[in-house]
Amino acid sequence: MNDKKPIEFWISISEKFGIDVDRNHAVEPAKSTFGGKSQLRRAIEAAGIPHTYLVSNAFAGYFLPTLVQPGASAPPRDKVVILGDGNAKAVFNEEHDIGTFTIKSVDDPRTLNKIVYIRPPKNAASFNEIVAIREKKIGKTLEKEYVPEEQLLKQIQESPIPVNVILSINHAILVKGDTTNFEIEPSFGVEASELYPEVKYTTVPEEYSLEEDDDLDGKALRKALVFFHGEKRKAEQMLHLTTEKVDEDHHLIAASDANNVRKTGHSTRKR
Repeated sequence: MNDKKPIEFWISISEKFGIDVDRNHAVEPAKSTFGGKSQLRRAIEAAGIPHTYLVSNAFAGYFLPTLVQPGASAPPRDKVVILGDGNAKAVFNEEHDIGTFTIKSVDDPRTLNKIVYIRPPKNAASFNEIVAIREKKIGKTLEKEYVPEEQLLKQIQESPIPVNVILSINHAILVKGDTTNFEIEPSFGVEASELYPEVKYTTVPEEYSLEEDDDLDGKALRKALVFFHGEKRKAEQMLHLTTEKVDEDHHLIAASDANNVRKTGHSTRKR
């Protein structure tokens, strides 16, 4: 006799800043942002709620059009600033592909209580490799200015919100390699392109070739501006997420579960 209870709902959470909040080397203020998200994960798990966490990794539309050059509105043609030594691998995914993988994973039983990492092997590249793609495209060697990690950490400490948030996320992704520096173990995660090999995702060289040489197209520029300005309020709110707030959410989940038991005789918690 099958005594398993049906799953009555399933939470799918996408990590907005692209990094696994439980596996990173972020510094403040990104560290607190990720810490708040990690606490939310623990509350969901403690409540026994079926879930899928989505880790999108870096948005290609934000990072690639300008190579994250300070104040730039076009790809570099003469000089490029590189954070760290440029050798850390990062994963850059096209936004439509992120949406496709997300939709496919929502009700897939293989992703239940797992972390889905969108980490296609062809989209992992170091910043030096991305610069080389740019140089090949324009037929010119760029002057390279490397920013030592110590200097970048100082910039993060001295910059206001949201600049310090963005710099600290870039530090985690481009210097520490936090989108690629660990193995995805079956005990906690799955990789999206392996689950869905039928998805023809855009590779890093293909994504880069979509942009104009001399000027950003309107879509790419809007992506960068929306990320920088539109996230300011959300970043500030995330930085103030406290353990008390997570505890409050946990209590609300428990109260909802108890109310459901009274009404239906069944818990919403996973059995």
